[in-house]
Amino acid sequence: MGDNIYVGDRNGVRIPIQWTPDRGAGFSRVNPAKLYNPVVMDPVLHSSSGASLLENKGLGLYRQKLLPLATVVTPNLLEAGALAGMQVGSPDLMKKAAQIIYRDLLSLRGERSPAKPLYLVMKGGHLKGEALDLLYDGKNFEEFTAARVPGPSPRGTGCRFASGIAAELAAGKTISEAVAGAKQYLTQYIQKNSALR
Repeated sequence: MGDNIYVGDRNGVRIPIQWTPDRGAGFSRVNPAKLYNPVVMDPVLHSSSGASLLENKGLGLYRQKLLPLATVVTPNLLEAGALAGMQVGSPDLMKKAAQIIYRDLLSLRGERSPAKPLYLVMKGGHLKGEALDLLYDGKNFEEFTAARVPGPSPRGTGCRFASGIAAELAAGKTISEAVAGAKQYLTQYIQKNSALR
């Protein structure tokens, strides 16, 4: 159900989409204290083409039961819009949606894991201009930009980005260092893929 990542004596996990309510319910019964730390949750609600990947009745369960278990949540603009209940089409709206989602997840956590850190990393790759990603820790925003690589992006970039963050955190990096490292890795991957076309 997820990709376990081990680096030395540290570990972490990236959890992609839970395809059905039944599978999601199974994971939601996991004791948060037993989860690998950190947990990077990649809410793949839509494919790169924009097609929905999660049943409508599964979205509520995913938001209420699974996302609050995460240390880091990495939605793209469409997914952030679905989670925040708004359209997200600019850097300012990214910040507004990030605040809504963050507050929502803290509220849903309740007493399950109140001391566990929470970070939101919103992927703004579908915006025009530079490739922008936004990190929000509940108080401060940090922007990460990279020059856009010409041409279509390869599939699966969001999953690679989330896995990169998990690997960097498992190696002991701070969240800011982890996002920067994952973005650098992903940019290089897209550049190499573009060169092969």
